[in-house]
Amino acid sequence: MKELVLAGAAILAGLAVAFLVWSGRALALAKYRRDVQWMRDMYMRFHPEPINAELYTILYYLSFVALLLIFLWLFPSAVIGLGFWILSLFVPRLWVEWAWKRRREKIDLQISQCVTSLANSMKAGLTLVQAITRLSEQAPDPIKSEFKIMANQYGYGADMDTVLRN
Repeated sequence: MKELVLAGAAILAGLAVAFLVWSGRALALAKYRRDVQWMRDMYMRFHPEPINAELYTILYYLSFVALLLIFLWLFPSAVIGLGFWILSLFVPRLWVEWAWKRRREKIDLQISQCVTSLANSMKAGLTLVQAITRLSEQAPDPIKSEFKIMANQYGYGADMDTVLRN
């Protein structure tokens, strides 16, 4: 009789877990879609070429699972390991914001030289698109990447007003 009660309790617990997973799938899928969009947007901030954001997001998730296992193995207490793991979840976003801030500061230092070069190119008879393409090839990094992103967006069919706003 005791075994039957334990088996019944195990089945009920399994069903409860299955129900929680089933009911949380919409939230998990929405979170995954937001993370894919975040990965795509953050990568496009730094590199002009698009990426397979779904693959990078899955690798991002797998790296955090591996990090959790490493923390649980390293720390004598599972609570401490889990605490460090939860703190580590915030590191990538903070690092991206810090790197983006540094990049913007470098771009601010280079923008006046590039605007002068853009104006000189247009005085020499080039169109705005040709001048931007020229800067995407010849300007120093990191502003070179910004002009390359602009050239790629225009090349993919975006109108110039949208390209300049972005």
